[in-house]
Amino acid sequence: MKNLIRRLFGDSDKKENGNYNPSDFFTKSSEKEKREVFRHVAEKANQDQRDVLEKYEKQRSLVK
Repeated sequence: MKNLIRRLFGDSDKKENGNYNPSDFFTKSSEKEKREVFRHVAEKANQDQRDVLEKYEKQRSLVK
């Protein structure tokens, strides 16, 4: 996964020099890599949403 992230986003020195192009992910990554990254992002977003709802429910139960 580290190699994938480095390949997609480059090294930190490239970012500082302005050579980083986010669209490279869509144009240069294989379909398998795109699916893997999108799956990971969707899982993370889903977990974040569950955490927010859980926090809301806890706050709501304390108000009653």
